[in-house]
Amino acid sequence: MENSYRGDELDKVEMFETIKEIMIDFLRGYPAHVYWGIIESRFEGNLGEIVRDKLEGDGLIEIDKARLSQKLYRLTPEGVYFAVSLSNLDYSEKIAEYSKEISNYEKRVLKYNQEVLRHTRETQEFNRRIIHLTRLLIVIGSMALIVGIIPILPNIINALKNWLALN
Repeated sequence: MENSYRGDELDKVEMFETIKEIMIDFLRGYPAHVYWGIIESRFEGNLGEIVRDKLEGDGLIEIDKARLSQKLYRLTPEGVYFAVSLSNLDYSEKIAEYSKEISNYEKRVLKYNQEVLRHTRETQEFNRRIIHLTRLLIVIGSMALIVGIIPILPNIINALKNWLALN
C-alpha cells in the first residue's frame, strides 16, 4: 500500500477521493449506523482490507470485535472530525470551482462593458460632429437667406408701401 508520489503526480492518486466519499457517507449515518463491506468493495483485491485496517489503526473507524465473521465498523469521534473536514474540503473545492466560473463570467462582462463604453464614446463623437454640422448648416442657411433677400429687399419695401397706401 505504501506508494510514493512526487508532488506534481498527486492528481494520479484516486484513493483520497474514494476515502473522502466513503467517510462522508459514513457521516450521514453517524451515530446510528454500522457498516460492512463498503470500504472493501470500493478497492480492488485486498487493498480494501488494508485501507480498512489503516483507517482503524489511525483511529478513524472502530471495528466491532464481537463479530469476527463480518467486520462491522463505524466512525469514531476522531473519524467524525475527519469526515467533517473532508466534507468542508469538498465544499471548499466546489466554492473554488464556482469562484473560478464567476471570475471567468466577470471577465466576459468586463470585456462586454469595455465594448459598450467604446461604442458609447464613438456615438458621443458622432453626435458632437452632427451638432457642429447642424450649427454650420444653420449659419449657411441664414446667410443664404440674408444674401437672397438683399437683392429683392427694395421690391418688398415697395410692395409694403403700396399695400399700406391702399389700406
